[in-house]
Amino acid sequence: MKVLVIGNGGREHALAWKISLSEKVTEVYVQAPLFHAEESLREVHFNADDHKQILDICRQHKIDLVVVGPERQLVEGIADMLRENGFPTFGPGRRGAVFEGSKSFTKEFLTRNNIPTAFGVSCTSMKEALTSYPQFENLPVVKIDSLAGGKGVFLPDSVTEMERTLRSIYSDDPHALLVLEERLAGWEVSIFALSDGKKFMIMPESQDYKRIFDNDKGPNTGGMGAVTPVSRLSTQSRTEIEEIMHRVRTAMTNEGIDYRGLLYAGFMVTPKGPKILEFNCRFGDPETQALLFNTESDIFPLLMACAEGNLDELELKQYEGHCVTVVLASSGYPQGRSEPVIVNGLNKITDEQVKVFHAGTQFINGHFYATGGRILNVTARGSSLEEARQLAYNAASLIKFKGMKFRTDIGLNSTNQ
Repeated sequence: MKVLVIGNGGREHALAWKISLSEKVTEVYVQAPLFHAEESLREVHFNADDHKQILDICRQHKIDLVVVGPERQLVEGIADMLRENGFPTFGPGRRGAVFEGSKSFTKEFLTRNNIPTAFGVSCTSMKEALTSYPQFENLPVVKIDSLAGGKGVFLPDSVTEMERTLRSIYSDDPHALLVLEERLAGWEVSIFALSDGKKFMIMPESQDYKRIFDNDKGPNTGGMGAVTPVSRLSTQSRTEIEEIMHRVRTAMTNEGIDYRGLLYAGFMVTPKGPKILEFNCRFGDPETQALLFNTESDIFPLLMACAEGNLDELELKQYEGHCVTVVLASSGYPQGRSEPVIVNGLNKITDEQVKVFHAGTQFINGHFYATGGRILNVTARGSSLEEARQLAYNAASLIKFKGMKFRTDIGLNSTNQ
């Protein structure tokens, strides 16, 4: 079988690497620079925004399965186009991808189906937002309705910061659609569900770290680290989350949404039970890196079953123990840009319990260069969370590039204290 993976970040590296391990797969095609990061992969050149070019590649290489990594292409309907042309695709169509493409749609979907979520209101003007936010008991969370690369959520700590945030958003777009959402007390957990259009297969829970600095300080990012499983998630909360997810699946069916791919639900575990904060229409990044490195099963049959609509006969098996991913980022992340700088030390990492996924590198004249943003995802598996953390951070200490930064507390708050 031949597989094409669309996207060239750390998530896509993890997907392509894991798929390439399958005995059923002969070739995995990826974009540069992932080809240079993994010897088992084959390189193809295409623009991920050019749907016709991708279709031509599928025809040329007789692709059996397309796996779409990034959300933007899904929201733009690439999965619909590929299916219409006879290519099985892992990833929801445009109608399913709207769960990530529009936060107001998701809020309305959850509310009308009585699925636990935070209270929220939609605003379409500066005046409406300034009038609406004082109605909340505490300052609400501000969410940009459309895709924002993981950086469209703001948690103002004061009235001054709230109004500054709103003015900044509406100065860029006077007609921006926002969701103001009740700020819940609790802690977050990520739940991934494989979907074949009829049922969910819920994967082990994970937890990501969105803020740029230790102790959840600083602005939001696409994610600075992840752990799986999450020890502090009780059996009761896990059961409640699974029940909520199955209610989501039923509501999708009732509304005629044929969702084939990965649904990522961000939950807040509150004293009153788990509540859904958001949906994403694709694998999370960097949670995927930890989840897949900790997955013992061949994932290709699972992805193909989702695309073809038949998950019934399959199971998902994980390794015992824990997995930790630490993101190494450039000096300018998440704001600003950084000049390319050489990466050293990758060849020093030889432990089979450690895997480094490439997220923001370029291969030039025999060397990897950090090109900005999130650069590398150092992922380690251990029999305990502490062992996995130690392996990940020991490996991270071997890697050097100018301006490199990372959080030092990944996994520290993932157990009951």
